[in-house]
Amino acid sequence: MNTHSLQAYTQLWNDIFIIYAHGALAVFAGCFLARLACGTSPLALIRTRFYEIPPIRFAIFMAYLGLWAVVVVSGWHLAAHGLEYQKNQQEIHGQIALFAAAAMGAAFLVKRFIYHHIIFIHNNDPPTVAVKKVKTSRGIGTGRFATLGKEQFPQMLVYGITGGLWARGILSLTAFSFAGLLIICMTDWGREQGWQYVVHSFIGSIRVEIPQLETVWVVTAGISAAICFWLLILFNFSYTLVRFSTSLLALIVMVSVVWITALIQQATDEQLCVLAGIGASACAVRWCHDLARASHFSQQRNVSVPIAAQLAESFPDLCTLKSRDDCRLNPLDESALSNRISQGCRNVEEASPLVTRNLARFLSLVHIEYEHVVAAMLRYLTVRRYVSTSFGGGTTRYLQNPVVPMWDESQFPLHPPNGYKNWLDPLGLGWVWDIVCICGSCGGTGQVTCSGCGGSGTQQRSESYTETSNGQTVTHTRTYTVTCSGCGGSGRVTCPTCSGHGRVVHHQTLNTHWQRMLPTCTSPHVLVPEFMEDSEERTYFRFPIVENRVQASAQPEHDGIKPDLVERLSWVIPGMGAKLPDISQSVEKHHDGIVYRSDFQVTGFWVLRIRFRRLPGKVGWFFGARPEFYFPALPLSWGMVGTVVLVLPFLVMTALMTVIEVTRWLHQNLPQIPRE
Repeated sequence: MNTHSLQAYTQLWNDIFIIYAHGALAVFAGCFLARLACGTSPLALIRTRFYEIPPIRFAIFMAYLGLWAVVVVSGWHLAAHGLEYQKNQQEIHGQIALFAAAAMGAAFLVKRFIYHHIIFIHNNDPPTVAVKKVKTSRGIGTGRFATLGKEQFPQMLVYGITGGLWARGILSLTAFSFAGLLIICMTDWGREQGWQYVVHSFIGSIRVEIPQLETVWVVTAGISAAICFWLLILFNFSYTLVRFSTSLLALIVMVSVVWITALIQQATDEQLCVLAGIGASACAVRWCHDLARASHFSQQRNVSVPIAAQLAESFPDLCTLKSRDDCRLNPLDESALSNRISQGCRNVEEASPLVTRNLARFLSLVHIEYEHVVAAMLRYLTVRRYVSTSFGGGTTRYLQNPVVPMWDESQFPLHPPNGYKNWLDPLGLGWVWDIVCICGSCGGTGQVTCSGCGGSGTQQRSESYTETSNGQTVTHTRTYTVTCSGCGGSGRVTCPTCSGHGRVVHHQTLNTHWQRMLPTCTSPHVLVPEFMEDSEERTYFRFPIVENRVQASAQPEHDGIKPDLVERLSWVIPGMGAKLPDISQSVEKHHDGIVYRSDFQVTGFWVLRIRFRRLPGKVGWFFGARPEFYFPALPLSWGMVGTVVLVLPFLVMTALMTVIEVTRWLHQNLPQIPRE
């Protein structure tokens, strides 16, 4: 690279750095002023180690990583110069080793202090949300219950919104086809068929049409667009931060900006093809993941919905329970509600890193609507077992292939969870259950054909030399044969799979997979009752059906309801008696397991719908005892987005410039360690 080109790149780097520095300053000022306007104070920010100010938190993490780098570099210099001092007894190397040891110790202590006193925040409880003098009203309305979850993917499929699903399938196929076409264009067959010429002609026509733009702004826009692209790919799985249609449009724009940036920067046609292929493949993989989620959700619904319909048919008077005196719930408590909303805000923050930090500061409540909901459900807990293996390397042990008796509970007892939970319980089996077999790579010989020479023991090398004759210089190339350095001329090398032993060992793990299914019918009716699982605040009635894979003999349990209701509920399951075996079989087939536990229960709980003054258009839901604060549309933190898009590049560029300057200083001021 010539001096002029180096100066141009240095100037470009400095200009981009200045732009991101101004952007980082603007993001910091915006986040700080927004927090002050929403009730925080400088003392509160210091106490919470600026948890609410994303730019400062990012800077703290970068400083923490920088101290790790100082520890590693200092350790390397300590070892290198210490060994050199031990060999040659040169005082300068001893001094450098001592200085490196001191720097490593100091950096390590500062790093620990930053982690334990700044990054890790003690007692970082969310701000308390005041609920006094807030308008409350009983009754949410069946219309709002009827559309609950309609905004979220894949729950929207329940409402017949399948257009986005078809669009995902078509887009995935198109993106993979496009990526495949780009790969074909770079092969010999693609060049022979003219595909490469078509692609190069297309890129060339675009090069002509692109106007001349200022390089610094183009590169800055390209970097920011690439960051936004990966944010949408990685952190918008439920499409509650950005809707699918908006996300699709944004992805197209971001990919186009990145590609045009590379085009303006004079990237080669091959590099442009690779860049376009990466973008198309990333989008296709994400949409295929959406299709897989939708398929799993639909399969689950195909089993649970008919069961819930049977339950509703057997117990049609579920709605009458709310009006009974013996089915009342405890009244809402303002202080308990305040703490619950405050903690629920922290649960919302955990849903995505792009959600507003300390969301409770923005929740100036306007109106709380609440509704007594009654739910009847059949609960199933299934268990299945399977053996997985992991590679353990080469071994000299005797051959063995033991078959694990998965359901021998005298050797491998079951440890069921309390209640109904999804849980994977892996059990690593001992060496007795290891599989020892002949290595498939070498067939048990411990030797494989050398990949460097293909088994011939020699390699062909070529070298160029020049000859001058009659004042003309001619370059010639000659080929000669050398002994293969990989195998020493034998053509065989030690098998890397078994390390030359001829046998390999595989460790076995017995996995016990517990899965639950909770087909539920509610009053008011909800199309997606999955939101209300584990919401019970009061269990009116519980009837055990199966326990430990056999018919349960326990008596029904009830919570202070009158005898007439106990008698009515006691006949629900006997009334479904003829259908229960088919229901259990459908659950077992779906989970590929055995019903370990099942029961029938009727519960009651409060559902809250909350509107906020500082989040117009956003509503939050609480379902009974569930700690989650459900937002149909999550509050996107523009401060966090700005931090990732503008502050993160500024910090990375600052770190790179620091590394370059420190490296230059070390090379200029430290003596070189001689190479042997």
